[in-house]
Amino acid sequence: MKKTTGSILAALFVLLPVAISFAASTYTLSVDLPAAEGITVSAASVAVADNAFTPVDTTLLAFGQMIPNTEFGIWTPPNYFALDIAGDGPGGRVLTISYSDALNPNIDVAAGLGTKTTATFKKLIWTGATTKPTENDMSGHAQKSLDDVNKNAEVFTKEELAGGWLRIYVGVSTGELVGKPFTNGDASGTYTGQITITDTAS
Repeated sequence: MKKTTGSILAALFVLLPVAISFAASTYTLSVDLPAAEGITVSAASVAVADNAFTPVDTTLLAFGQMIPNTEFGIWTPPNYFALDIAGDGPGGRVLTISYSDALNPNIDVAAGLGTKTTATFKKLIWTGATTKPTENDMSGHAQKSLDDVNKNAEVFTKEELAGGWLRIYVGVSTGELVGKPFTNGDASGTYTGQITITDTAS
């Protein structure tokens, strides 16, 4: 009889609810990202031979000693340049790209560096910490000579660059698509010009 009673009591003990009190703590997380108030520009020299990027820490972008291409009768440099341009914070900035010739040894004022160099525009999108960003063509911003960049007032809106940033490839023309290459018909000497990048909030 004692054995039966003990079994019943044990069963009742197991079935009885046990009140346990837990203390709850709630934490609010926040992050403040300042809106972009300007831009950051980084330049890299890109080798024609293997497309290797080398950072440039100066505003002087020198194409270097030109190399003759006897097959096509033109002169080309050993490198071209990549300019990465992004807002210095979220929200982006409106970018305007302009160009002006400086030194032009040619008698023809229309045969300066602006005619001889081209700009190619890409939108770069970050894809991860261990992968290279993807390059995307930009509608309405075809490759053109730097002279044409100036004539067309190349403007990039916040909407166009949303989710990424602008890269401009600047190189000496080979005459295949746009621009005019350097040939033996050009005057020898130093050709210079200036690219200006202007940013505004809207």
